[in-house]
Amino acid sequence: MNQISPEVLRMIREFIGFSRGRTRRAAALIGAGALLEGAGLLMLVPILSLILGEGVGTAIFHGFGLATPGAQIVAVLVLFALVLAARFAVILLRDDLLIALEQDFVADLRGRAFERLSAMPWAELQRIRQSPTGHALTRDADRAADGASLIVEAGVAATVLVVQLAIALWLAPAVTIAVALIGLLIYAMLGGLRRRAEAHGTDLTAQDADMYDAVRAFLAGLKPAKAHGLEGDYLSRFADAARQVGASRRAFAWDYTLARLALQTAAGVIAMGAILAGLFIFAISPEYLVVALIILARLFAPVQALQNAAQAIAHAAPAYRAIRDLAGPQGAPLPDVAPAGPVRPLTKAPEIVLEGVAWGGGGSMVIEGITAQLPAGSVTLFTGKSGAGKSTILDLVTGLLTPTSGRILLDGAPYTQARIAALRGALAYVGQEPFLFDASLRENLTWGCGPVSEDAIWRALEVTGATGLARALDGGLDGRIRADGSRFSGGERQRLRLARALLRRPRLLVLDEATSALDAAAAAAVLDAVLRARAGATVIIVSHRGTSLDLVDRVIRIEGGRIAPVTRLPERIAL
Repeated sequence: MNQISPEVLRMIREFIGFSRGRTRRAAALIGAGALLEGAGLLMLVPILSLILGEGVGTAIFHGFGLATPGAQIVAVLVLFALVLAARFAVILLRDDLLIALEQDFVADLRGRAFERLSAMPWAELQRIRQSPTGHALTRDADRAADGASLIVEAGVAATVLVVQLAIALWLAPAVTIAVALIGLLIYAMLGGLRRRAEAHGTDLTAQDADMYDAVRAFLAGLKPAKAHGLEGDYLSRFADAARQVGASRRAFAWDYTLARLALQTAAGVIAMGAILAGLFIFAISPEYLVVALIILARLFAPVQALQNAAQAIAHAAPAYRAIRDLAGPQGAPLPDVAPAGPVRPLTKAPEIVLEGVAWGGGGSMVIEGITAQLPAGSVTLFTGKSGAGKSTILDLVTGLLTPTSGRILLDGAPYTQARIAALRGALAYVGQEPFLFDASLRENLTWGCGPVSEDAIWRALEVTGATGLARALDGGLDGRIRADGSRFSGGERQRLRLARALLRRPRLLVLDEATSALDAAAAAAVLDAVLRARAGATVIIVSHRGTSLDLVDRVIRIEGGRIAPVTRLPERIAL
Protein backbone atom coordinates (compact mmCIF):
# COMPACT_ATOMS: atom_id res chain seq x y z
CA MET A 1 0.00 0.00 0.00
CA ASN A 2 1.46 3.33 -1.05
CA GLN A 3 1.28 6.44 1.08
CA ILE A 4 -0.19 4.71 4.10
CA SER A 5 -1.48 7.26 6.61
CA PRO A 6 -0.04 7.36 10.15
CA GLU A 7 -3.43 6.34 11.59
CA VAL A 8 -3.58 3.20 9.47
CA LEU A 9 0.05 2.35 10.28
CA ARG A 10 -0.62 2.79 13.99
CA MET A 11 -3.64 0.50 13.84
CA ILE A 12 -1.65 -2.20 12.03
CA ARG A 13 1.36 -1.82 14.32
CA GLU A 14 -0.69 -1.99 17.51
CA PHE A 15 -2.64 -5.01 16.30
CA ILE A 16 0.60 -6.88 15.56
CA GLY A 17 2.07 -5.69 18.88
CA PHE A 18 -0.99 -6.93 20.76
CA SER A 19 -0.68 -10.39 19.19
CA ARG A 20 2.80 -10.87 20.73
CA GLY A 21 3.77 -14.56 20.78
CA ARG A 22 0.70 -15.61 18.84
CA THR A 23 1.94 -13.62 15.84
CA ARG A 24 4.63 -16.24 15.07
CA ARG A 25 2.13 -19.07 15.29
CA ALA A 26 -0.34 -17.17 13.10
CA ALA A 27 2.40 -16.39 10.57
CA ALA A 28 3.41 -20.06 10.49
CA LEU A 29 -0.17 -21.17 9.85
CA ILE A 30 -0.69 -18.46 7.22
CA GLY A 31 2.51 -19.53 5.46
CA ALA A 32 1.64 -23.22 5.69
CA GLY A 33 -1.83 -22.59 4.27
CA ALA A 34 -0.41 -20.59 1.37
CA LEU A 35 2.23 -23.27 0.62
CA LEU A 36 -0.34 -26.06 0.68
CA GLU A 37 -2.62 -24.07 -1.61
CA GLY A 38 0.34 -23.52 -3.93
CA ALA A 39 1.24 -27.20 -3.78
CA GLY A 40 -2.31 -28.11 -4.79
CA LEU A 41 -2.07 -25.82 -7.80
CA LEU A 42 1.38 -27.12 -8.72
CA MET A 43 0.08 -30.68 -8.75
CA LEU A 44 -2.12 -29.74 -11.67
CA VAL A 45 1.03 -29.96 -13.82
CA PRO A 46 1.53 -33.77 -13.51
CA ILE A 47 -2.24 -34.32 -13.66
CA LEU A 48 -2.56 -32.40 -16.94
CA SER A 49 0.66 -33.94 -18.20
CA LEU A 50 -0.70 -37.46 -17.69
CA ILE A 51 -4.05 -36.56 -19.22
CA LEU A 52 -2.36 -35.01 -22.27
CA GLY A 53 0.07 -37.92 -22.49
CA GLU A 54 3.17 -35.75 -22.19
CA GLY A 55 4.78 -38.14 -19.71
CA VAL A 56 6.35 -35.48 -17.51
CA GLY A 57 8.20 -37.01 -14.55
CA THR A 58 7.45 -40.66 -15.49
CA ALA A 59 10.78 -41.77 -14.02
CA ILE A 60 9.54 -40.83 -10.58
CA PHE A 61 6.45 -43.01 -11.02
CA HIS A 62 8.52 -45.97 -12.23
CA GLY A 63 10.70 -45.60 -9.16
CA PHE A 64 7.59 -46.31 -7.04
CA GLY A 65 6.52 -49.22 -9.25
CA LEU A 66 3.76 -47.27 -11.01
CA ALA A 67 4.19 -48.23 -14.63
CA THR A 68 0.72 -47.69 -16.12
CA PRO A 69 -0.88 -44.26 -16.74
CA GLY A 70 -3.94 -45.32 -14.73
CA ALA A 71 -1.86 -46.15 -11.64
CA GLN A 72 0.09 -42.93 -12.03
CA ILE A 73 -3.10 -40.80 -12.23
CA VAL A 74 -4.53 -42.56 -9.15
CA ALA A 75 -1.29 -41.95 -7.22
CA VAL A 76 -1.26 -38.26 -8.16
CA LEU A 77 -4.92 -37.87 -7.22
CA VAL A 78 -4.34 -39.56 -3.84
CA LEU A 79 -1.44 -37.21 -3.16
CA PHE A 80 -3.62 -34.30 -4.27
CA ALA A 81 -6.33 -35.42 -1.82
CA LEU A 82 -3.78 -35.57 1.00
CA VAL A 83 -2.64 -32.03 0.19
CA LEU A 84 -6.27 -30.85 0.24
CA ALA A 85 -6.87 -32.54 3.61
CA ALA A 86 -3.74 -30.96 5.09
CA ARG A 87 -4.79 -27.56 3.69
CA PHE A 88 -8.26 -28.01 5.23
CA ALA A 89 -6.81 -28.70 8.69
CA VAL A 90 -4.22 -25.90 8.54
CA ILE A 91 -6.67 -23.24 7.32
CA LEU A 92 -9.23 -24.29 9.96
CA LEU A 93 -6.61 -23.84 12.71
CA ARG A 94 -5.36 -20.64 11.08
CA ASP A 95 -8.77 -18.98 10.88
CA ASP A 96 -9.70 -20.01 14.43
CA LEU A 97 -6.49 -18.43 15.75
CA LEU A 98 -6.93 -15.29 13.67
CA ILE A 99 -10.55 -14.80 14.75
CA ALA A 100 -9.44 -15.20 18.37
CA LEU A 101 -6.76 -12.55 17.80
CA GLU A 102 -9.26 -10.12 16.29
CA GLN A 103 -11.79 -10.57 19.09
CA ASP A 104 -9.17 -10.42 21.85
CA PHE A 105 -7.73 -7.25 20.32
CA VAL A 106 -11.07 -5.43 20.43
CA ALA A 107 -12.00 -6.89 23.82
CA ASP A 108 -8.68 -5.58 25.17
CA LEU A 109 -9.38 -2.19 23.59
CA ARG A 110 -12.84 -1.98 25.17
CA GLY A 111 -11.51 -3.29 28.49
CA ARG A 112 -8.76 -0.66 28.59
CA ALA A 113 -11.32 2.04 27.80
CA PHE A 114 -13.60 0.93 30.64
CA GLU A 115 -10.64 0.61 32.99
CA ARG A 116 -9.39 4.09 32.12
CA LEU A 117 -12.86 5.56 32.54
CA SER A 118 -13.24 3.91 35.94
CA ALA A 119 -9.83 5.25 37.02
CA MET A 120 -10.50 8.83 35.88
CA PRO A 121 -11.07 11.46 38.56
CA TRP A 122 -14.74 12.34 38.87
CA ALA A 123 -14.12 15.95 37.80
CA GLU A 124 -12.64 14.72 34.51
CA LEU A 125 -15.44 12.21 33.96
CA GLN A 126 -18.00 14.97 34.36
CA ARG A 127 -16.42 16.78 31.40
CA ILE A 128 -16.75 13.77 29.09
CA ARG A 129 -19.91 13.81 27.01
CA GLN A 130 -21.75 10.54 27.48
CA SER A 131 -22.85 10.13 23.88
CA PRO A 132 -19.41 10.15 22.16
CA THR A 133 -18.12 7.82 24.88
CA GLY A 134 -20.99 5.37 24.43
CA HIS A 135 -20.62 5.55 20.65
CA ALA A 136 -16.87 4.88 20.85
CA LEU A 137 -17.39 1.87 23.13
CA THR A 138 -20.01 0.34 20.85
CA ARG A 139 -20.19 1.37 17.19
CA ASP A 140 -16.58 2.58 16.85
CA ALA A 141 -15.26 -0.52 18.63
CA ASP A 142 -17.23 -2.73 16.23
CA ARG A 143 -15.76 -0.95 13.23
CA ALA A 144 -12.29 -1.30 14.78
CA ALA A 145 -12.96 -5.04 15.02
CA ASP A 146 -13.76 -5.05 11.30
CA GLY A 147 -10.47 -3.25 10.69
CA ALA A 148 -8.53 -5.83 12.70
CA SER A 149 -10.20 -8.59 10.71
CA LEU A 150 -9.13 -6.93 7.48
CA ILE A 151 -5.53 -6.60 8.68
CA VAL A 152 -5.56 -10.39 9.04
CA GLU A 153 -7.15 -10.83 5.61
CA ALA A 154 -4.51 -8.59 4.07
CA GLY A 155 -1.75 -10.66 5.67
CA VAL A 156 -3.25 -13.88 4.36
CA ALA A 157 -3.74 -12.41 0.88
CA ALA A 158 -0.17 -11.08 0.75
CA THR A 159 1.27 -14.47 1.75
CA VAL A 160 -0.85 -16.34 -0.80
CA LEU A 161 0.17 -13.80 -3.44
CA VAL A 162 3.90 -14.33 -2.78
CA VAL A 163 3.66 -18.13 -2.89
CA GLN A 164 1.54 -18.24 -6.04
CA LEU A 165 3.72 -15.63 -7.72
CA ALA A 166 6.79 -17.77 -7.01
CA ILE A 167 5.12 -20.83 -8.60
CA ALA A 168 4.02 -18.82 -11.64
CA LEU A 169 7.57 -17.47 -12.05
CA TRP A 170 8.91 -21.04 -12.09
CA LEU A 171 6.36 -22.18 -14.68
CA ALA A 172 6.31 -19.11 -16.96
CA PRO A 173 8.80 -16.45 -15.82
CA ALA A 174 8.51 -14.01 -18.74
CA VAL A 175 4.70 -13.97 -18.77
CA THR A 176 4.57 -13.74 -14.97
CA ILE A 177 6.96 -10.79 -14.80
CA ALA A 178 4.98 -8.92 -17.46
CA VAL A 179 1.68 -9.63 -15.71
CA ALA A 180 3.14 -8.66 -12.30
CA LEU A 181 4.39 -5.30 -13.61
CA ILE A 182 1.01 -4.53 -15.13
CA GLY A 183 -0.69 -5.58 -11.87
CA LEU A 184 1.59 -3.28 -9.83
CA LEU A 185 0.78 -0.42 -12.17
CA ILE A 186 -2.96 -0.98 -11.77
CA TYR A 187 -2.61 -1.27 -7.97
CA ALA A 188 -0.70 2.03 -7.88
CA MET A 189 -3.38 3.69 -9.99
CA LEU A 190 -5.97 2.69 -7.38
CA GLY A 191 -4.01 4.42 -4.60
CA GLY A 192 -6.32 7.43 -4.69
CA LEU A 193 -9.27 5.24 -3.78
CA ARG A 194 -7.38 3.82 -0.82
CA ARG A 195 -6.50 7.28 0.45
CA ARG A 196 -10.04 8.54 -0.06
CA ALA A 197 -11.39 5.64 2.02
CA GLU A 198 -9.94 7.18 5.21
CA ALA A 199 -11.68 10.49 4.51
CA HIS A 200 -14.95 8.60 4.06
CA GLY A 201 -14.27 6.80 7.36
CA THR A 202 -13.69 10.10 9.18
CA ASP A 203 -16.97 11.49 7.85
CA LEU A 204 -18.83 8.31 8.79
CA THR A 205 -17.44 8.31 12.34
CA ALA A 206 -18.70 11.85 12.97
CA GLN A 207 -22.02 11.36 11.20
CA ASP A 208 -22.65 8.01 12.87
CA ALA A 209 -22.09 9.69 16.25
CA ASP A 210 -24.63 12.37 15.29
CA MET A 211 -27.19 9.69 14.45
CA TYR A 212 -26.40 7.94 17.75
CA ASP A 213 -27.14 11.28 19.46
CA ALA A 214 -30.37 11.63 17.52
CA VAL A 215 -31.57 8.18 18.59
CA ARG A 216 -30.75 8.87 22.25
CA ALA A 217 -32.48 12.25 22.12
CA PHE A 218 -35.52 10.71 20.43
CA LEU A 219 -35.87 8.01 23.09
CA ALA A 220 -35.25 10.42 25.97
CA GLY A 221 -37.58 13.11 24.65
CA LEU A 222 -40.32 10.98 23.16
CA LYS A 223 -42.82 11.69 25.93
CA PRO A 224 -42.59 15.50 25.87
CA ALA A 225 -42.40 15.42 22.06
CA LYS A 226 -45.67 13.50 21.88
CA ALA A 227 -47.23 15.71 24.54
CA HIS A 228 -46.43 18.81 22.46
CA GLY A 229 -47.16 17.19 19.09
CA LEU A 230 -43.54 17.68 17.99
CA GLU A 231 -42.74 14.15 16.83
CA GLY A 232 -42.18 15.50 13.33
CA ASP A 233 -39.25 17.62 14.52
CA TYR A 234 -37.54 14.57 16.01
CA LEU A 235 -38.19 12.54 12.88
CA SER A 236 -36.70 15.31 10.76
CA ARG A 237 -33.55 15.43 12.90
CA PHE A 238 -33.14 11.67 12.73
CA ALA A 239 -33.81 11.60 8.99
CA ASP A 240 -31.12 14.24 8.38
CA ALA A 241 -28.56 12.29 10.42
CA ALA A 242 -29.53 9.04 8.69
CA ARG A 243 -29.18 10.64 5.24
CA GLN A 244 -25.67 11.85 6.05
CA VAL A 245 -24.63 8.40 7.27
CA GLY A 246 -26.15 6.83 4.17
CA ALA A 247 -24.33 9.26 1.89
CA SER A 248 -20.97 8.46 3.51
CA ARG A 249 -21.57 4.73 3.26
CA ARG A 250 -22.62 5.01 -0.40
CA ALA A 251 -19.54 7.07 -1.26
CA PHE A 252 -17.27 4.43 0.25
CA ALA A 253 -19.24 1.60 -1.40
CA TRP A 254 -18.90 3.34 -4.78
CA ASP A 255 -15.10 3.49 -4.47
CA TYR A 256 -14.99 -0.08 -3.18
CA THR A 257 -17.03 -1.38 -6.14
CA LEU A 258 -15.04 0.75 -8.60
CA ALA A 259 -11.77 -0.81 -7.43
CA ARG A 260 -13.21 -4.33 -7.57
CA LEU A 261 -14.58 -3.94 -11.07
CA ALA A 262 -11.37 -2.30 -12.31
CA LEU A 263 -9.30 -5.24 -11.08
CA GLN A 264 -11.71 -7.82 -12.48
CA THR A 265 -11.72 -6.15 -15.90
CA ALA A 266 -7.94 -5.83 -15.89
CA ALA A 267 -7.63 -9.51 -14.96
CA GLY A 268 -9.64 -10.55 -18.02
CA VAL A 269 -7.64 -8.35 -20.39
CA ILE A 270 -4.32 -9.51 -18.95
CA ALA A 271 -5.36 -13.18 -19.15
CA MET A 272 -6.13 -12.81 -22.88
CA GLY A 273 -2.80 -11.11 -23.46
CA ALA A 274 -0.95 -13.78 -21.48
CA ILE A 275 -2.51 -16.59 -23.57
CA LEU A 276 -1.46 -14.95 -26.83
CA ALA A 277 2.03 -14.15 -25.56
CA GLY A 278 2.54 -17.64 -24.08
CA LEU A 279 1.50 -19.45 -27.25
CA PHE A 280 2.91 -17.25 -30.00
CA ILE A 281 5.82 -15.36 -28.42
CA PHE A 282 7.28 -17.52 -25.62
CA ALA A 283 6.17 -20.94 -26.98
CA ILE A 284 5.26 -22.31 -23.54
CA SER A 285 4.06 -25.94 -23.48
CA PRO A 286 0.27 -26.24 -23.08
CA GLU A 287 0.20 -27.94 -19.66
CA TYR A 288 2.57 -25.36 -18.17
CA LEU A 289 0.70 -22.50 -19.82
CA VAL A 290 -2.67 -23.76 -18.54
CA VAL A 291 -1.41 -24.08 -14.96
CA ALA A 292 0.39 -20.73 -15.18
CA LEU A 293 -2.79 -19.08 -16.41
CA ILE A 294 -4.81 -20.69 -13.62
CA ILE A 295 -2.32 -19.35 -11.10
CA LEU A 296 -2.16 -15.92 -12.73
CA ALA A 297 -5.95 -15.77 -12.74
CA ARG A 298 -5.96 -16.73 -9.08
CA LEU A 299 -3.33 -14.07 -8.38
CA PHE A 300 -5.96 -11.41 -8.92
CA ALA A 301 -8.01 -12.79 -6.01
CA PRO A 302 -5.31 -11.94 -3.40
CA VAL A 303 -4.51 -8.69 -5.25
CA GLN A 304 -8.17 -7.72 -5.08
CA ALA A 305 -8.29 -8.83 -1.43
CA LEU A 306 -5.30 -6.57 -0.69
CA GLN A 307 -6.94 -3.63 -2.45
CA ASN A 308 -10.27 -4.18 -0.67
CA ALA A 309 -8.55 -4.67 2.68
CA ALA A 310 -6.44 -1.54 2.21
CA GLN A 311 -9.56 0.52 1.51
CA ALA A 312 -11.53 -1.00 4.36
CA ILE A 313 -8.67 -0.68 6.89
CA ALA A 314 -8.29 3.00 5.97
CA HIS A 315 -12.07 3.37 6.33
CA ALA A 316 -11.98 1.77 9.82
CA ALA A 317 -8.92 3.75 11.03
CA PRO A 318 -10.91 6.83 12.24
CA ALA A 319 -13.21 4.58 14.29
CA TYR A 320 -10.15 2.85 15.76
CA ARG A 321 -8.72 6.26 16.63
CA ALA A 322 -11.91 7.18 18.54
CA ILE A 323 -11.91 4.06 20.74
CA ARG A 324 -8.12 4.05 21.06
CA ASP A 325 -8.11 7.69 22.27
CA LEU A 326 -10.54 6.60 24.97
CA ALA A 327 -8.56 3.47 25.88
CA GLY A 328 -5.10 5.05 25.75
CA PRO A 329 -1.96 3.45 24.31
CA GLN A 330 -1.23 -0.20 24.98
CA GLY A 331 0.66 -0.55 28.24
CA ALA A 332 0.03 3.04 29.32
CA PRO A 333 -0.21 3.29 33.14
CA LEU A 334 -3.53 4.19 34.68
CA PRO A 335 -3.85 7.01 37.21
CA ASP A 336 -2.55 5.77 40.55
CA VAL A 337 -5.64 6.25 42.68
CA ALA A 338 -5.79 2.95 44.54
CA PRO A 339 -4.31 2.77 48.04
CA ALA A 340 -1.49 0.35 48.66
CA GLY A 341 -2.39 -2.77 50.63
CA PRO A 342 -5.76 -4.11 51.78
CA VAL A 343 -8.52 -1.68 52.76
CA ARG A 344 -10.68 -2.19 55.84
CA PRO A 345 -14.05 -0.42 55.71
CA LEU A 346 -15.03 1.75 58.64
CA THR A 347 -16.68 -0.17 61.44
CA LYS A 348 -18.44 2.77 63.10
CA ALA A 349 -20.26 5.90 62.03
CA PRO A 350 -17.68 8.55 61.07
CA GLU A 351 -17.35 12.17 62.06
CA ILE A 352 -16.68 14.42 59.06
CA VAL A 353 -15.38 17.96 59.31
CA LEU A 354 -15.00 20.45 56.47
CA GLU A 355 -12.49 23.26 57.10
CA GLY A 356 -12.59 26.20 54.69
CA VAL A 357 -13.31 23.90 51.75
CA ALA A 358 -13.47 25.38 48.24
CA TRP A 359 -13.76 23.75 44.85
CA GLY A 360 -13.75 25.24 41.37
CA GLY A 361 -14.33 23.76 37.95
CA GLY A 362 -14.03 25.33 34.53
CA GLY A 363 -12.21 28.40 35.85
CA SER A 364 -14.86 29.48 38.37
CA MET A 365 -15.43 28.57 42.02
CA VAL A 366 -18.50 26.45 42.73
CA ILE A 367 -18.21 26.53 46.52
CA GLU A 368 -15.98 28.59 48.82
CA GLY A 369 -15.21 28.75 52.54
CA ILE A 370 -17.40 25.80 53.56
CA THR A 371 -16.77 24.98 57.21
CA ALA A 372 -19.05 22.48 58.88
CA GLN A 373 -18.96 19.67 61.43
CA LEU A 374 -21.00 16.50 60.85
CA PRO A 375 -20.77 14.51 64.09
CA ALA A 376 -20.78 10.72 64.11
CA GLY A 377 -24.32 9.35 63.88
CA SER A 378 -25.85 12.73 63.09
CA VAL A 379 -28.32 13.63 60.33
CA THR A 380 -27.45 16.77 58.37
CA LEU A 381 -29.75 18.33 55.80
CA PHE A 382 -28.24 20.63 53.15
CA THR A 383 -30.75 23.08 51.69
CA GLY A 384 -30.50 25.67 48.97
CA LYS A 385 -31.60 26.44 45.47
CA SER A 386 -30.64 24.28 42.51
CA GLY A 387 -27.05 25.01 41.48
CA ALA A 388 -26.07 26.40 44.88
CA GLY A 389 -23.33 23.77 45.32
CA LYS A 390 -25.02 21.14 47.50
CA SER A 391 -24.18 18.13 45.31
CA THR A 392 -20.60 19.39 44.95
CA ILE A 393 -20.26 19.23 48.74
CA LEU A 394 -21.47 15.63 48.70
CA ASP A 395 -18.95 14.78 45.96
CA LEU A 396 -16.19 16.27 48.11
CA VAL A 397 -17.31 14.40 51.23
CA THR A 398 -17.37 11.07 49.36
CA GLY A 399 -13.91 11.72 47.87
CA LEU A 400 -15.12 11.99 44.28
CA LEU A 401 -13.69 15.50 44.11
CA THR A 402 -10.56 16.92 45.75
CA PRO A 403 -10.84 20.36 47.37
CA THR A 404 -9.19 23.21 45.50
CA SER A 405 -8.37 24.62 48.94
CA GLY A 406 -9.18 23.76 52.53
CA ARG A 407 -9.36 20.23 53.86
CA ILE A 408 -11.77 17.51 54.94
CA LEU A 409 -11.19 15.44 58.08
CA LEU A 410 -12.44 11.91 58.68
CA ASP A 411 -12.51 11.12 62.40
CA GLY A 412 -9.97 13.87 62.98
CA ALA A 413 -7.48 12.90 60.26
CA PRO A 414 -7.17 14.44 56.76
CA TYR A 415 -8.46 12.55 53.75
CA THR A 416 -5.99 10.23 52.04
CA GLN A 417 -6.60 7.65 49.32
CA ALA A 418 -6.54 4.90 51.97
CA ARG A 419 -9.01 6.73 54.22
CA ILE A 420 -11.30 7.52 51.28
CA ALA A 421 -11.24 3.83 50.32
CA ALA A 422 -12.14 2.87 53.89
CA LEU A 423 -14.98 5.40 53.86
CA ARG A 424 -16.31 4.11 50.53
CA GLY A 425 -16.32 0.56 51.84
CA ALA A 426 -18.80 1.70 54.51
CA LEU A 427 -20.74 4.17 52.37
CA ALA A 428 -24.17 3.93 50.76
CA TYR A 429 -24.79 6.61 48.16
CA VAL A 430 -28.19 7.19 46.56
CA GLY A 431 -28.02 9.85 43.89
CA GLN A 432 -30.40 11.23 41.32
CA GLU A 433 -29.39 8.78 38.58
CA PRO A 434 -31.76 5.79 38.10
CA PHE A 435 -28.97 3.24 38.54
CA LEU A 436 -30.27 -0.27 37.91
CA PHE A 437 -28.75 -2.88 35.61
CA ASP A 438 -29.92 -5.77 33.45
CA ALA A 439 -30.10 -8.58 36.00
CA SER A 440 -32.49 -10.04 38.55
CA LEU A 441 -34.11 -7.83 41.16
CA ARG A 442 -32.16 -9.72 43.83
CA GLU A 443 -28.85 -8.96 42.10
CA ASN A 444 -29.80 -5.30 41.81
CA LEU A 445 -30.71 -5.05 45.49
CA THR A 446 -27.63 -6.89 46.78
CA TRP A 447 -25.11 -5.27 44.41
CA GLY A 448 -21.99 -4.43 46.44
CA CYS A 449 -23.61 -5.60 49.68
CA GLY A 450 -21.80 -8.86 50.41
CA PRO A 451 -23.78 -11.84 51.74
CA VAL A 452 -27.39 -10.81 52.42
CA SER A 453 -30.19 -13.03 53.71
CA GLU A 454 -33.60 -13.11 52.07
CA ASP A 455 -35.19 -11.87 55.31
CA ALA A 456 -32.90 -8.82 55.24
CA ILE A 457 -33.94 -8.09 51.64
CA TRP A 458 -37.64 -8.19 52.51
CA ARG A 459 -37.08 -5.99 55.60
CA ALA A 460 -35.31 -3.36 53.48
CA LEU A 461 -38.08 -3.49 50.89
CA GLU A 462 -40.65 -3.07 53.63
CA VAL A 463 -38.88 0.01 55.02
CA THR A 464 -38.92 1.69 51.61
CA GLY A 465 -42.44 0.56 50.73
CA ALA A 466 -41.28 -1.63 47.84
CA THR A 467 -42.47 -5.10 48.88
CA GLY A 468 -45.44 -4.85 46.51
CA LEU A 469 -43.08 -4.15 43.60
CA ALA A 470 -41.07 -7.27 44.30
CA ARG A 471 -44.10 -9.51 44.76
CA ALA A 472 -45.75 -8.21 41.57
CA LEU A 473 -42.63 -8.83 39.46
CA ASP A 474 -42.75 -12.05 37.43
CA GLY A 475 -40.26 -14.26 39.28
CA GLY A 476 -40.28 -12.13 42.44
CA LEU A 477 -36.78 -11.37 43.68
CA ASP A 478 -35.35 -13.51 40.90
CA GLY A 479 -37.36 -11.75 38.19
CA ARG A 480 -35.26 -9.95 35.61
CA ILE A 481 -35.40 -6.18 35.13
CA ARG A 482 -33.97 -4.10 32.31
CA ALA A 483 -30.93 -1.90 32.78
CA ASP A 484 -32.98 1.29 32.51
CA GLY A 485 -35.49 -0.01 35.04
CA SER A 486 -38.32 0.89 32.65
CA ARG A 487 -40.45 -1.85 34.25
CA PHE A 488 -40.80 0.58 37.20
CA SER A 489 -41.73 4.22 37.56
CA GLY A 490 -39.15 6.80 38.69
CA GLY A 491 -40.45 6.71 42.27
CA GLU A 492 -40.42 2.90 42.34
CA ARG A 493 -36.82 2.85 41.15
CA GLN A 494 -35.91 5.26 43.95
CA ARG A 495 -37.57 3.00 46.54
CA LEU A 496 -35.51 0.06 45.25
CA ARG A 497 -32.27 2.04 45.36
CA LEU A 498 -32.97 3.13 48.94
CA ALA A 499 -33.58 -0.51 49.88
CA ARG A 500 -30.22 -1.38 48.32
CA ALA A 501 -28.57 1.38 50.36
CA LEU A 502 -29.96 -0.08 53.61
CA LEU A 503 -28.74 -3.58 52.63
CA ARG A 504 -25.18 -2.25 52.49
CA ARG A 505 -25.46 -1.63 56.27
CA PRO A 506 -23.71 1.73 55.78
CA ARG A 507 -21.80 3.73 58.35
CA LEU A 508 -22.26 6.82 56.16
CA LEU A 509 -25.51 7.27 54.23
CA VAL A 510 -25.57 9.96 51.53
CA LEU A 511 -28.92 10.85 49.96
CA ASP A 512 -28.80 13.28 47.04
CA GLU A 513 -32.37 14.02 45.90
CA ALA A 514 -33.03 10.35 46.65
CA THR A 515 -36.83 10.82 46.81
CA SER A 516 -37.27 13.48 44.12
CA ALA A 517 -39.54 11.27 41.96
CA LEU A 518 -42.04 10.68 44.79
CA ASP A 519 -44.84 13.02 45.76
CA ALA A 520 -44.28 15.13 48.87
CA ALA A 521 -46.18 12.91 51.32
CA ALA A 522 -44.64 9.65 50.02
CA ALA A 523 -41.16 11.20 49.97
CA ALA A 524 -41.43 12.32 53.59
CA ALA A 525 -42.75 8.92 54.71
CA VAL A 526 -40.02 6.95 52.93
CA LEU A 527 -37.24 9.26 54.09
CA ASP A 528 -38.48 9.12 57.68
CA ALA A 529 -38.60 5.29 57.54
CA VAL A 530 -35.08 5.07 56.08
CA LEU A 531 -33.65 7.40 58.73
CA ARG A 532 -35.26 5.39 61.52
CA ALA A 533 -33.78 2.18 60.07
CA ARG A 534 -30.26 3.55 59.54
CA ALA A 535 -28.76 1.78 62.59
CA GLY A 536 -26.81 4.81 63.85
CA ALA A 537 -25.15 5.75 60.57
CA THR A 538 -24.03 9.31 59.86
CA VAL A 539 -26.44 10.73 57.28
CA ILE A 540 -26.09 13.61 54.80
CA ILE A 541 -29.19 14.64 52.88
CA VAL A 542 -29.81 16.92 49.95
CA SER A 543 -33.53 16.91 49.28
CA HIS A 544 -36.29 18.99 47.79
CA ARG A 545 -38.67 17.00 49.95
CA GLY A 546 -39.06 17.42 53.67
CA THR A 547 -38.36 15.27 56.67
CA SER A 548 -39.44 15.66 60.28
CA LEU A 549 -37.16 17.94 62.25
CA ASP A 550 -37.00 15.43 65.09
CA LEU A 551 -34.93 13.23 62.74
CA VAL A 552 -32.63 16.05 61.58
CA ASP A 553 -29.83 17.27 63.84
CA ARG A 554 -28.75 20.26 61.78
CA VAL A 555 -29.74 22.18 58.67
CA ILE A 556 -27.06 23.86 56.53
CA ARG A 557 -28.26 26.29 53.90
CA ILE A 558 -26.08 26.90 50.83
CA GLU A 559 -26.41 30.04 48.72
CA GLY A 560 -24.04 30.93 45.86
CA GLY A 561 -21.53 28.32 47.00
CA ARG A 562 -21.33 29.58 50.58
CA ILE A 563 -23.05 28.76 53.87
CA ALA A 564 -25.93 31.13 54.59
CA PRO A 565 -27.87 31.50 57.84
CA VAL A 566 -31.08 29.55 58.28
CA THR A 567 -33.56 32.24 59.28
CA ARG A 568 -36.66 30.07 59.83
CA LEU A 569 -37.13 26.43 60.81
CA PRO A 570 -40.64 25.20 60.01
CA GLU A 571 -41.97 22.00 61.43
CA ARG A 572 -40.84 20.27 58.23
CA ILE A 573 -38.01 21.37 56.00
CA ALA A 574 -39.18 21.61 52.39
CA LEU A 575 -37.38 23.42 49.58
